[in-house]
Amino acid sequence: MFENLIKNKDSDIAIVASPDHPVLVTPPDGLVAKNGKIAAYYKLLSTEKKSPKNLLSRLALCRYALPTHTQHILIANENNDSSVIDKVYSSFDRVIELNDLNQSLLLLNESPNNLSVERATVGRDKHYVKYNLLYELSIQQLRDDEPEERRVLDVNTDNYEKAIYSNWFGRFDEKPIKGKSYESKYFSKTSNGYFSTPDFVNSKRRFDLLRRLCISSLQIDSIYEDGVLSKVTHESKLILSQNLPGYTHDELKGLRGAAFAGLGLSHAKSYDSADRYSEYINYRFERGLHEYSKKKNRYNKRNNNR
Repeated sequence: MFENLIKNKDSDIAIVASPDHPVLVTPPDGLVAKNGKIAAYYKLLSTEKKSPKNLLSRLALCRYALPTHTQHILIANENNDSSVIDKVYSSFDRVIELNDLNQSLLLLNESPNNLSVERATVGRDKHYVKYNLLYELSIQQLRDDEPEERRVLDVNTDNYEKAIYSNWFGRFDEKPIKGKSYESKYFSKTSNGYFSTPDFVNSKRRFDLLRRLCISSLQIDSIYEDGVLSKVTHESKLILSQNLPGYTHDELKGLRGAAFAGLGLSHAKSYDSADRYSEYINYRFERGLHEYSKKKNRYNKRNNNR
């Protein structure tokens, strides 16, 4: 898709197709930069055509991962379902046709609009507090147990209450919609959060499975409106597994990507243990938010007094 752009680009434009971002397992399809201005491009994946919420989940994570002034652009083509575009149109900064890809580079000459920055700022502080906590605790899980001691919880999730997805395209209230069609295939509910028990060992496409978990987890306790992701609750979400998929050159890529999507790794050996760990994460998150708010207030106060 970006071949012609790369061939014909100006010397002051940098283009990266299929970028590998440190904390994203679901990155944009391309990044274009010029003199500090950045545009992220998205094309509809097959899973996103079937479930537009998956596209918005990818967009939400990318907004948090990329600089706040990044413009997020959806590329529509003649094969895209117009009903899908209609549902997600207002969440992107621009929607263009594939034929207008070259022309869209002119957007990099413009200053980012306030709406783009606002969309990337709402909830950003809380997101990074949660990410740093989950990544720290997940690394600790790997270090605390010897490999032979890592016996992961083996449960029949049919015995537990299913997590319920929020309805992003219906009414934007703070309550998930009840009904079989909104039940999660991946997550079950505990008293203090959610857990998933993916079989990474026997999966032939382990990283794809992790991507589905990351995308799915955002849709449980949130609402999404006009390009802004808002968390209704901040209950912990755990992946009960010995480890998470990674790359040969980056073994912790999956761990970082999961943490950035709000998922923590757990070596819990019982349901009660998993629930207690969820409660502990919730406590640490609230404490972390409190400490961050105090530091931010002190920083703002010092700057205002100068």
